[in-house]
Amino acid sequence: MATIEIYTDDTKCNRNTFRIIVVIWGEKENCDSYKKDIQYLVNANIKVLGKDFKGFHSYNLNEKNWKTVGKAYEQVLDYFIESVKNKKLHFFIRLESEDVYNANAGYLKNLAKVNLEKRESDFGKIFKKLSDKDLPAFYHRADQLFIFLRYRDKFGSSENNFILYPDSSGKILRYDGTTFEVSGDIFKEYPIEFYDLIKIWCNSLTKIIKAEEWPSGEQRLDKFCPLKSSGDYIIQTCDIISNFFFNFLRNQVGILDPKAVLKTNALCKIIDFSQHSGIIKSSFIKKEDEVICSVKGLKVYIDFV
Repeated sequence: MATIEIYTDDTKCNRNTFRIIVVIWGEKENCDSYKKDIQYLVNANIKVLGKDFKGFHSYNLNEKNWKTVGKAYEQVLDYFIESVKNKKLHFFIRLESEDVYNANAGYLKNLAKVNLEKRESDFGKIFKKLSDKDLPAFYHRADQLFIFLRYRDKFGSSENNFILYPDSSGKILRYDGTTFEVSGDIFKEYPIEFYDLIKIWCNSLTKIIKAEEWPSGEQRLDKFCPLKSSGDYIIQTCDIISNFFFNFLRNQVGILDPKAVLKTNALCKIIDFSQHSGIIKSSFIKKEDEVICSVKGLKVYIDFV
């Protein structure tokens, strides 16, 4: 039995027409080793990155600082892809239209909402002590649980322990340490912290998901730990891949500003997108210097397991 850590970044793109989802996972010791490697890289490049360096955030990159700061980002990608080649880390990119994403996340959110509001159902009884005003705090978390529930069969067998680290900001981080009363046969009646309750809620959802394309495995979430991207190098790696991939899409529709070209070239050095280029080129258009998804049913899964 291993502890598998799962890190996610979910990026909504131009005009809300598509999303880029990047997921990186691996055994805990491999994730820890990778973070140590990146910290070593940071220490070695601190003169370039600056003493006030706050993490790798791709929106700060441009053609003016590429020859200095950009090289450190390329080194992060080199470290990362080496870990993937050595089977220490795994990742995938999911590219889908906003309509497809909303259909999946909306299905999950509605399923959760309906069953939370059925106070006498097996699912509802667990959360019976929650007031009506508390319920949105739970079913609106469906967006962050979506990745684990939709792809949990990719992350390993049910014998493993799974920890989910979604890139997070805003309201959910303010719930850290907040407690709620729960009830039901499997609980004593005592307060449980919000993040632990989200874990319980997620595992309860696995029993009532019936959609055909969703996995039916027995994987269960052991911890739910939202993170600020500034505090974790794997979340930041997700962000680099997502941002560079977004610029790759811009490049594909003919947006050839220096930043898009540099980020595209850096990403294509480590990832071969040739087998996906046809569907990508036919699914996106340039509109007012922005890349727009033109196919409402777009679903592209780019797997690097």
